[in-house]
Amino acid sequence: MPGAGTDKTKHWREGPGPVVILVEPQLGENIGMAARAMGNFALSRLRLVNPRDGWPNIAASRAAAGADHIIDHVELFDTVEEAVADIDLLLATTARAHDQAKPVLGPEAAAKEMDGPAGTMPVGQVISRFVTMDVLVHTWDLARTIGSDERLDEDSVRQAYEALKPMDAMIRQPNFFGPKLEPPLGADLQTEFLYFLGRRA
Repeated sequence: MPGAGTDKTKHWREGPGPVVILVEPQLGENIGMAARAMGNFALSRLRLVNPRDGWPNIAASRAAAGADHIIDHVELFDTVEEAVADIDLLLATTARAHDQAKPVLGPEAAAKEMDGPAGTMPVGQVISRFVTMDVLVHTWDLARTIGSDERLDEDSVRQAYEALKPMDAMIRQPNFFGPKLEPPLGADLQTEFLYFLGRRA
């Protein structure tokens, strides 16, 4: 993807974005792919807490696919407490329930503004735009690579497209996306979305 952290002709632009912390990551490939996703949005500060396979990790470097500037400056910590000691606003996510009672942020707390790749905006907006777009685009990338079904969820595409349109000028900056392409006449919504992001569907 031109200008998305893997284009060597683009100059890296580091901003005051959030720190990403991975706690006890198991596979180096997961660390590398997280770094690649961060690079798509000019996020550069990656911290690792006690990675299972140690550090540095060759699998992480390979999976980062061009996000070497992030992998080379990873910060290592022994505990979560040390990793978050200088963090003012902390949001945690996990795919595992663990049957634990956890505090849940309400809308007011989650709406607090922060410095993100698109400037100052509510935390929830930064996360939703980052996650939705990244998952959609890389789902399509993977499907095309392995020859699988490339059709994306239409509602998700529409929401991501509408969210990114006002950010057109910002996402053309170095290390985001290259110039948008002109879609074929009569193109469907997904094709328009992909061409908008510089992909030739």
